Amino acid sequence: MGKQSVFIKSREDTVTVSAKVPRSLKLRADKLRDQIQEIDDELSFDLSVLIRDAIEEAVDKGEKELTRLKKTVEKESNNAFGSSNSQQPAETL
Repeated sequence: MGKQSVFIKSREDTVTVSAKVPRSLKLRADKLRDQIQEIDDELSFDLSVLIRDAIEEAVDKGEKELTRLKKTVEKESNNAFGSSNSQQPAETL
């Protein structure tokens, strides 16, 4: 099983995270978990890894968007501040 597999052989220390999902999805996940256990009782369908990866991806995306937003706001603020307080240079004759 490669690194991208949803099945694992060992369990890490974990904490429980709950999320509301459709009952049909929970039943499908349970069925998949049972089916993989019939093949190899050391394997498990590791939803926690998938959820962790999805949360990490969302946080990474949010951090990037926040950085871009801060830069945009700062740029707009500087442009507004600079245009209202800037003086035109005197023309030399």
